[in-house]
Amino acid sequence: MTQAIDNVLIRAKFKQSHDYHERLINQAKKQAKKIIIAAQTEKEKIFNQAKIHGYCQGINQTSTALALFIQAYQDLNHTLYNDIIKQIEQTLIQFLLTEPVIEQLLLNLMAKIDLQQQSKIYLPEKLATAFSERWSDKFSNLKLTSHKENGIVLEMGNEILYFSPEKSVTEMMKNIIADQQIAASNQQQIDCITELQENLAKTLQQQFEDYLTASEQSLPKTDR
Repeated sequence: MTQAIDNVLIRAKFKQSHDYHERLINQAKKQAKKIIIAAQTEKEKIFNQAKIHGYCQGINQTSTALALFIQAYQDLNHTLYNDIIKQIEQTLIQFLLTEPVIEQLLLNLMAKIDLQQQSKIYLPEKLATAFSERWSDKFSNLKLTSHKENGIVLEMGNEILYFSPEKSVTEMMKNIIADQQIAASNQQQIDCITELQENLAKTLQQQFEDYLTASEQSLPKTDR
């Protein structure tokens, strides 16, 4: 009888111990599940923050790179613009120092000025050589002399007239290209850079939002 009672008590204690351990295991599982869920949520939060942070960095870096590229292009464009202006100026200077142009200039000058006395004209060496053979036939009142300068000097008694092709071309180009137009052009380029940066940011923002939406739809649901 005593042994039977002891066996019952042992089984009861064993069951109590077993139930107690079962409860501990279940509680541990629940706690572990909560920890896993919290960790998963935190991981997704950190992951999304990292994506957003990386996206913002990417936007800034891309916008900066784009601005630098456009600025470099603008600088290059400005350099090319200056080179073209210089080429135009050199072409015009060379044109003004050709024989037909100088001859017509002198004919127009002599038609307006009455050369009562012997006058002297200084031409660049190359032009003076070209005119030397036929000079006296057309300009008998002008004594032809050469000099090493690019300009033309006309001496009439006590008066001296000086014609500088370089100065004439420079003044002409200033009249053709106003400073206000150049300033406006630069402002338009600055506005263009700003607009491109804004459009780029909007486009990448939309692409990033589409990517996040697609990512959320493909994520497996956590078993809570």
